[in-house]
Amino acid sequence: IDITGDSATVDNKGGMTVTDPDSIGILIDGDKAIVNNDGDNAISNGGTGTQINGDEATVNNNGNTTVDGQGSTGTEIAGNNVVVNQDGTLDVSGGGHGIDITGDSATVDNKGGMTVTDPDSIGILIDGDKAIVNNDGDNAISNGGTGTQVNGDEATVNNNGNTTVDGQGSTGTEIAGNNAVVNQDGTLDVSGGGHGIDITGDSATVDNKGGMTVTDPDSIGILIDGDKAIVNNDGDNAISNGGTGTQVNGDEATVNNNGKTTVDGQGSTGTEIAGNNAVVNQDGTLDVSGGGHGIDITGDSATVDNKGGMTVTDPDSIGILIDGDKAIVNNDGDNAISNGGTGTQINGDDATANNNGKTIVDGKDSTGTEIAGNNAVVNQDGTLDVSGGGHGIDITGDSATVDNAISNGGTGTQVNGDEATVNN
Repeated sequence: IDITGDSATVDNKGGMTVTDPDSIGILIDGDKAIVNNDGDNAISNGGTGTQINGDEATVNNNGNTTVDGQGSTGTEIAGNNVVVNQDGTLDVSGGGHGIDITGDSATVDNKGGMTVTDPDSIGILIDGDKAIVNNDGDNAISNGGTGTQVNGDEATVNNNGNTTVDGQGSTGTEIAGNNAVVNQDGTLDVSGGGHGIDITGDSATVDNKGGMTVTDPDSIGILIDGDKAIVNNDGDNAISNGGTGTQVNGDEATVNNNGKTTVDGQGSTGTEIAGNNAVVNQDGTLDVSGGGHGIDITGDSATVDNKGGMTVTDPDSIGILIDGDKAIVNNDGDNAISNGGTGTQINGDDATANNNGKTIVDGKDSTGTEIAGNNAVVNQDGTLDVSGGGHGIDITGDSATVDNAISNGGTGTQVNGDEATVNN
């Protein structure tokens, strides 16, 4: 079908099979086109199912869409203010594109869910500003595929269904542009080196209400490269076997972990930030074991408010790790450190740690608060209970100040440096 003109309507109830390069099932050149694909569509070997060149187009794919092969595209639109409603399932493989839009203010409502597999395969691709994508169905992304990719500013992606991402190079939601917003209301499960949400651009916001499970090296639940990022993790996060929950590379990042965070295993990190003036609010509990890191920040003037309390156990496990000057850590909840773990570790000058909750440290090589740097200040307003050869507060550096209380023996405060002040 080939139509040139405005306000065209195509009702395709019988389904469509399109194969080979330059083959097009439905082609419309004109504005305000409407295409209803009620039957199933099978697109392969470089073919295109529906192609529209014009503004204000609407495509309703009520049947299932299967796209396979490099250069194959299910629905392709070049124009502004377009709408694609994908009520049937979307299955993309072999480097094909399910929905491909070039233009501003595009909207895609994907109710049917999608499965995307293989390198270069993309379920939904939009090149343009102010895009909105609603993924109401579940998404399964694997073997190097990408679920949703938006290249443009002010994009919004709402993942209301569950998202599963597995394999190196696989990405659930990818955005390149400033002021991006991703709302992850469904669960996010990432493994095998995949990325759940990957944003490049400043002033990004991610609201993750569904919770997150991330496992395996190179796997990242939420990755943002850009300044002034905000991440709200309202659900529980479980990070293991070398995975990373949230990683932000940029200044002035804020991460709010309102749910419980569990981190287990060498190389595993709950929240990782590389940038200055970072803020992490840990309102949910933080449980770290097996050599993992709960919160890991590299940069100056970082602030961590840990209201939920933390449990840290096993050698190399660190609850809060900051490499940078002028760090502030507020531990308002209770901390339990054992079996060689470290609660808070700061490597940098002018650090301040305020331990307002109770701190229990038990076992050889276990440390409640460890600081390497000059002019460190530790205020231990909560009780400090040290046993089994542990260290409550351990500072290496000159001009340290500690205000603390200690009970039950052990080494409460150890300062290696000149001009130290300890007030018990």
